[in-house]
Amino acid sequence: MNFLSKYKYWIAGAFCLGVIGLIIGAIRPKGVSGAPPSSPPEVEVVQVEQKDVPIYGEWIGTLDGLVNADVRAQVTGYLMRQGYQEGAFVKKGDLLFQIDPRPFQAALDQAEGQLAQAKAMLANAQAVQRRTELDVNRYTPLERNKRPANRTSTTPSKTILPPKLLWRRSRRKSRRTRPPLRQPGLIWISRGL
Repeated sequence: MNFLSKYKYWIAGAFCLGVIGLIIGAIRPKGVSGAPPSSPPEVEVVQVEQKDVPIYGEWIGTLDGLVNADVRAQVTGYLMRQGYQEGAFVKKGDLLFQIDPRPFQAALDQAEGQLAQAKAMLANAQAVQRRTELDVNRYTPLERNKRPANRTSTTPSKTILPPKLLWRRSRRKSRRTRPPLRQPGLIWISRGL
């Protein structure tokens, strides 16, 4: 069957159901119902008297304050508690909300740790600077006189070399251990003195 013939059958079926419903509605008697006839409703009577009656009014609307303040958070965090009640008067400086202090304490501790690390690095750099200045002061007169350096060491087999020679040696060593520059994917990180 094609679509058009199915459509015709549906329309014919709906039409037949409508006709059957009208016939049943016309045949059914209208006056017969299962409930007994009801008695007339009782009406109460009250004596009229004169007295003051309060006037009540009900309206729907919204209230707008004299001064409206927008509360904007200066920091973000989880609220621990609310320090005021809705509709209460508040003054400048009153506690409105208490925010969870743990993330802020963690950030403060981290910043203090970084500060301590930076101070330690500064002290180390100052110590290295003082040691370098002592070496320069010790080796500058020897360089002027072109005499060999005094061999002073904790062990007799090792000598203390001037910083310039140490720098040259470490540079030569780093050149030997440095990978070729044309290898893709390798990153060379050189260490300073």
